[in-house]
Amino acid sequence: MVVQADLCNSCDIHKLFSSSLQTFGEIHLLVNNAGGGIIVPFLELTEEQWDRMHSVNLRATFILSQLVAHQMIKQGKGGRIINIGSTAGHVAIKGLSHYCAAKGGATLLTRAMATELAPLGIIVNEVAPGTIEAGASLPDLQDPDVLREHLKLFPIGRIGTSDDVANVVAFLASEQSSFIVGASIPVDGGCLIWRH
Repeated sequence: MVVQADLCNSCDIHKLFSSSLQTFGEIHLLVNNAGGGIIVPFLELTEEQWDRMHSVNLRATFILSQLVAHQMIKQGKGGRIINIGSTAGHVAIKGLSHYCAAKGGATLLTRAMATELAPLGIIVNEVAPGTIEAGASLPDLQDPDVLREHLKLFPIGRIGTSDDVANVVAFLASEQSSFIVGASIPVDGGCLIWRH
């Protein structure tokens, strides 16, 4: 099922939740996967850009997670909430102060949610991708020289794929991960090792 929604709009978020519940009857898993960022120097960043970044990357995660958590509690069967964060939520990146702040907020929201929801049977974790081939911010990496320099950031020597991220999400959604709570798992080819 596909529902078109603008996650900056609360009404659309509620419509997305209601449509999903009406179609499937119950909700056992939520993956908060909306996001995106544009490079803007801090001194040029507008309030509108700041607000939009936080609406998509943090506010929507809060609203949807709260709606779904209430539903999971009502169902009485527990569930999983997996937030898609970013390595930018763990380190500062030039030109992405608004994105880093939003994703950093989402990382701490994940941990706070986990502490409150785990006793209720709802396990909350985060997957924090680094540079992924399918990302919207990679046009510069089409240049072989830029790509060669960028790859020096990765001990593994390659950029990630959407499958690299999806495999971790699938693991966190499974019973095999039942003792992992409030974690932020980097899927970044080791990039954070060198940035910390």
